[in-house]
Amino acid sequence: MKHHHRLVAVAALAILALAGCGGSASGDLASFKAPDGWRGGGIGGYSMWISPDAKNGSGEVLMLMRLPYRSGSHQDLSMATSQYQHAKVLQRKTIDICGKQPANYVEMAADQKTGKHENVQLVSTRYNDTVYFAMYARDAGTPANPAANTAIRSLCLKH
Repeated sequence: MKHHHRLVAVAALAILALAGCGGSASGDLASFKAPDGWRGGGIGGYSMWISPDAKNGSGEVLMLMRLPYRSGSHQDLSMATSQYQHAKVLQRKTIDICGKQPANYVEMAADQKTGKHENVQLVSTRYNDTVYFAMYARDAGTPANPAANTAIRSLCLKH
């Protein structure tokens, strides 16, 4: 199995573990856009895109999830670390997106269960009873894609 297939498999498992029910993950967001040329699709409350060079082993994946908010539940971005071994949180902070919408940001270095090292960035925000969760994962050493970085910070509701 090629490395990018492993990344996609782990990403899909993470989505299935975290996804709630509901419509398209990006259908009610005004500004979310995957990078040009990335292949993707969605089921229920999540969507996933893969970079066009994934076939060359770059292993970039972008995911968007729409989850029902549950009061008192642990919907922290660190829940994604359970999908990896040796996940090390490099940065955790509150950021503003879409003007003054508060969001949580986490950046981590992690190893897939195959031992492959990745850089992962996660952003989540809550609108009423819905949490939007975006994740950008790439092989360590692969430069960050500016459009993917913009996408995970573009969780703005349509008005």
